Amino acid sequence: MSSDLQQLLHGLIEADLTLRLGCLRSGVADIKQHAWFKDTDWLAVYYQQVSVDTWRMSLKFFYLLLADRTTTRKAICGRI
Repeated sequence: MSSDLQQLLHGLIEADLTLRLGCLRSGVADIKQHAWFKDTDWLAVYYQQVSVDTWRMSLKFFYLLLADRTTTRKAICGRI
C-alpha cells in the first residue's frame, strides 16, 4: 500500500473529528486535493466521464480495507 493511500485512510478514519480529513475547515476539498487523488479529473467524475469500473474497483478496495474492522466503521460512521 502506498504511503499516500495510508495517509488518506488514516485521515479518513481519524477518531478525533477536529482532525479527520473531510471534517476540517476546507471540508471535502481536503479529500479531493489529497496526494492519492492527484491524477483524478474531478470534472470528468462530475460529468460521469470516468470509467465506472475504475471507481467500482476503488470503492471495493476501500471496502475490503475497512469492512471487517468494527472500530474503523465506528470511527467513520460514528456508530456500528
